[in-house]
Amino acid sequence: MHHPYQCLATCRPSTDGPHYLLAASGHKLFSVGLEDGIIVSRWPKTDENDIKIETPEATESEMAGPPTKKRRLSVTNDREILPNIIKLAVTHSQQHVVVVTGEDKCIRVFYISPQGQLSQLSMRAMPKRPCALAFTSDDSEIFCADKFGDVYSLPLLLDPDKEAEYIAAQQAAALKEASEYAPAATELTVHSAANRRALENQLQQAKEKANQKLKEWLPFSHQLLLGHVSLLTDMLVTTIRTSEEEEKPRTYILTSDRDEHIRVSRGPPQAFVIEGYCLGHHEFVNKLCLAEPGVLVSGGGDRELIVWDWLRQKAVNRIDILDAVKRARLHVRTGSNDSDTSEKQGEQASQVETGLEEKDSKLAVSGLWLFADASLETEPQLLITCEGVPAVLYIPVAALHNEDAQGEISFLPLDGNPLDVVSTGNTLLVSTDNIHCAGSTTDIETSEAFRPRLQAFQALGEELGGAAVFKPDQHLNNKLVQLNEQSTVGWHEKALQTLLYSVENLRKRAGVDDSGTD
Repeated sequence: MHHPYQCLATCRPSTDGPHYLLAASGHKLFSVGLEDGIIVSRWPKTDENDIKIETPEATESEMAGPPTKKRRLSVTNDREILPNIIKLAVTHSQQHVVVVTGEDKCIRVFYISPQGQLSQLSMRAMPKRPCALAFTSDDSEIFCADKFGDVYSLPLLLDPDKEAEYIAAQQAAALKEASEYAPAATELTVHSAANRRALENQLQQAKEKANQKLKEWLPFSHQLLLGHVSLLTDMLVTTIRTSEEEEKPRTYILTSDRDEHIRVSRGPPQAFVIEGYCLGHHEFVNKLCLAEPGVLVSGGGDRELIVWDWLRQKAVNRIDILDAVKRARLHVRTGSNDSDTSEKQGEQASQVETGLEEKDSKLAVSGLWLFADASLETEPQLLITCEGVPAVLYIPVAALHNEDAQGEISFLPLDGNPLDVVSTGNTLLVSTDNIHCAGSTTDIETSEAFRPRLQAFQALGEELGGAAVFKPDQHLNNKLVQLNEQSTVGWHEKALQTLLYSVENLRKRAGVDDSGTD
C-alpha cells in the first residue's frame, strides 16, 4: 500500500487556463491537471530510486585477512533525508504555493507556471514548527503561526538587495547587544589570581552569550506580530468593514490555542492590540473557519462546534455534532445506508452505542471548510471532519444559527478516514487514509483490496432542508486513476500515525506535561 496524500490544494495559475491539484504524499509534492489527470510536475525531481551508493569491491588481501570494521555511511533513508510536508497554502493569485515541511521547520515558496510546473523560489527555516499560514490581500506578505505561539510576517518573494541590508543590520545589532555582556574589568585592573580566574570566566560567558545572540536571529527579513502563551493551533486573517461609517476596512488576525482561547487581534501594524477573546470551549480549539465575514465557527476537542459573532466576541450558537458522528460510525460498523428508516437507525445506534468505549464518545475536529458551489445550485455548506471518523459532515451555512442545527447535519461516507478536503467548482476532492482501517487511527488495514487515496464527489443541488446532495464524480475519479496508483514514498507505521493523527494529542491529560513546542 502506498503512502496516502496528507495535504491537498487546488489552483488555477492562469485565468483562462486549466485547474491543477497539488497533492503531498510524505515528502513529495505532485501537480496534476484536473482536465486529464496527468501528473505535470513533481518535487523533488530526483527520486530516491535514482540515488545509488557505490561500494568498492574488496581486494584479495582484504578477503584473505580478518574482516575489517565496516564504515558507517553518512546516507540515511529517504524519510530522514527529506522531511514530510505538513501544510500547503496557495496565494490569492494562485501563482504561488507555500509548503511547510515538518521535521526541518522550513517554509518553501514555489512558483506555479500556467502549465502547472513547480519551481522552488526560496526556503526559510523557522525557529519553531509552523502550523498555520495566511496571506495579505495583495500576496506581498506571508503570515506564519508556529506551535510555540508566535505569529510572524515575512515577504512572499525575497528581494536580494533588501535581504542583504536586513542581514547586515541584524548582525550589527546582535553584536552590539552581545557586547553589553562584556565585564567592565580588564587584565590591567585585576591583579590577584582569584580575580583573574573570575575575569576569565566572565569573558568566556560574554563570548558564549554573544555567539548565542547571533544564533537566535533569523537570517531573513521578518517581523514578530504577536504571541500566545500556549501552543497555537490555527490562524485566520480577514479584512472586513466593521461599520458603514468606516472609510476603509480593517484587517484582523484570529488565532486559537490549546488553552481553549480564540484571540481577536488587529492586523499589522497594530497586531499587538488585542480586541478581545472568544471564550466558551472546554477543550482545546483546533480549527477556525469563517462561514460568513462576521460569522466564525470553531471546533476542537469538544463535542460541539461554536458559532461566534467574533467582532463582538459573543457565542451565538452551539451545535452538537456527536450524534452525526455516531451515525457516520454506525454506517461503517453496520453497513447501514441513508435509506434506512429513522426507527431502524435509532435501534442500531442504541445497540452500537452501548458497545462504544469512552474514547469513541470523544471528538477531535480535524478540519473545517467552507464549500461554496460556483454554479450557485447549492447553498454554501460548512464541511467538518473529525479525526478517525470516515465521513465528511456538512451543514448549510444558513442553518448555523438555528436552535435545532444539529438535526440538519448530514454526512458523506468515505472508504477511509479523511485527511484533507479541497473543492473546485461544484466538486469536492477528499484525501483518505488507505493504510489504517476506516474508523481507526491505529489498526492497519490487512485487506489486499484496492482503496483509492483520492475520491471526488459532485454537488448535485440540495434537499428541501438546504443540505447539499453529494454523489461520486465518476468522470473525475477516472482521471485520478494515475494519481491514485502513483508510487510515492515508503512508510513506517509509527511515523505515519504521528503524521496523520496528531489532533487528539492536544487533549490535556491530568498530571502530564506534554505541551510540545518544537
